[in-house]
Amino acid sequence: MNTVEQQILVMSEAEIDAFPIGILRLDRRGNIVSYNKAKAEFAHRTAATTVGLNFFRDVAPCTAVKAFQGWFYEAINSPGGSLIERFKFEFRFEWGVKEVTIGMVRRVLRQGFYTQESIYVVVYASPVQEEW
Repeated sequence: MNTVEQQILVMSEAEIDAFPIGILRLDRRGNIVSYNKAKAEFAHRTAATTVGLNFFRDVAPCTAVKAFQGWFYEAINSPGGSLIERFKFEFRFEWGVKEVTIGMVRRVLRQGFYTQESIYVVVYASPVQEEW
């Protein structure tokens, strides 16, 4: 078995949406491209109201710190293919603070001359299960 972050590298968007752990995909600027059902439930939001918004500015301003946003920009600007990282973080919601483990993976898809780079953010709301 592989970690969730490793599995994301080969999963379809439908599989990611159905996965029981919160996963969102950000473009190079930090805008939300996709927001799976588990993440929507965790954050008390819907994909329809978050896709297209900037994650760091509009959705989770508590993440606009070096420990989160700084790592995001470092990851998206690193050379090469996939890059995986995990760290602890506290989300500060209107209804309280939630301690989580964040997993990030950079996924680069190349099709001919077209290249799409994304960072998938995995939000482990409970203790991390290494393999699925």
